[in-house]
Amino acid sequence: MIQEPINLELLLKMVEISQHMAETREVKPLLDYAMDEAIKLTGAERGYLILLNQDNTLDFRVKRAKDGFQLTDPADQVSHSVLDKVISTGRPIILRNTAEHPDFKLSTSVIRLQLRSIMAVPLISRGVTLGALYVENRSIQGQFTQNSLSPLILFANQAAVAIENALLNESLEAKVTARTAEVQQALAELEHRWTEAVEFNRVWSLLSSTIAHDIRAPLSVIFTALDQLSERTFGELTPDQDMVIATAQRSARHALTLTNDFFDLIKLETKNLTIYPEVVDTHSYLLSLYEIGRAMPWSQGVRFELELESNLPALRFDRTRMQQVIINLLSNALKFTQQGKVILYAQTRQGEVVIGVRDSGPGIDPAELETIFERFRQAGNVEMRRRGSGLGLAICKELVELHQGKIWVESQPNVGSDFKFALPVSGG
Repeated sequence: MIQEPINLELLLKMVEISQHMAETREVKPLLDYAMDEAIKLTGAERGYLILLNQDNTLDFRVKRAKDGFQLTDPADQVSHSVLDKVISTGRPIILRNTAEHPDFKLSTSVIRLQLRSIMAVPLISRGVTLGALYVENRSIQGQFTQNSLSPLILFANQAAVAIENALLNESLEAKVTARTAEVQQALAELEHRWTEAVEFNRVWSLLSSTIAHDIRAPLSVIFTALDQLSERTFGELTPDQDMVIATAQRSARHALTLTNDFFDLIKLETKNLTIYPEVVDTHSYLLSLYEIGRAMPWSQGVRFELELESNLPALRFDRTRMQQVIINLLSNALKFTQQGKVILYAQTRQGEVVIGVRDSGPGIDPAELETIFERFRQAGNVEMRRRGSGLGLAICKELVELHQGKIWVESQPNVGSDFKFALPVSGG
């Protein structure tokens, strides 16, 4: 059976959903979001997200109609025959006309509820069945096809990992609340009393595990999705789709590499970080970074553009560390820009090259401009901030200065921001 090529728009949507689920740590918001997205993804009339209790009884955690209406008495509104088979076998089921299926047509619930189209997939993480996703349509038979099932399976695999992590976080939360309060109080005191170097080392040790999780968790989900697609798990790809997926895989690997290297940056404070500068063709280098930037999950209303001055001179820098600087600036623009443009640009100026990222985001309050490159500083109001360590711009500043350069920002509230840095032209 020949399947249609993977829909690129669907792929990007799945990556967006994966990132959101990986970043959601509370169980209820995560389950609600997963159920809503599953209904949207399949066009179902009703959906149920069921988790297994320790005694293997079913816990209907979310029961939703497509209009958002909360359903009642869920245990009496689904086919337990279908659910039991999915959970016991760990295999998905798709029924285009339940009333005619030999395994289920005599089921009491199928007859009583006049069930027609059903799709159910297990929620499995690390080999353990957590529960199931169950969606149905009672008014249309044949509502679901194999092309509906494949994305739902991928979605369920990603959701299961996120749900397991959220459940673990929920179970640990009560145990660590008191200790967390003590640590937060200690950190507040240390921030006022310690010197900058001692404070940085202490906060770094406390934040390192959290930073690693926050970056690696969504990356692991993205890796899984991209690997499955590149291996043609759900169908053949067009050449353009294959190229896009390959670019996305390169970007994800780059991000993981930087995550692993991120902890080396503590050496900046003790002047022990070694860089490996070389003469670089500036134009070609920035063009390659532009291709990486194109694969980033920009908002739908944002255009990402490249503006390079002709005949850019060569520069001397560490390719990996300078890529880290530019990707950090692009990621910063991605967080805050919902409409308009983000531009990666470069131009010459009196013996140096200025490289920058200009966005049309909300801009930065003038009072924050002087401290924006300090550690643990994040510009913008609470609503506009997104999850992060507050170290990105500080790392950019230290890396640029390590290359004998300088970095600064120009910004106007409600107009946008222009983060730029200057590097001296290479002498050869």
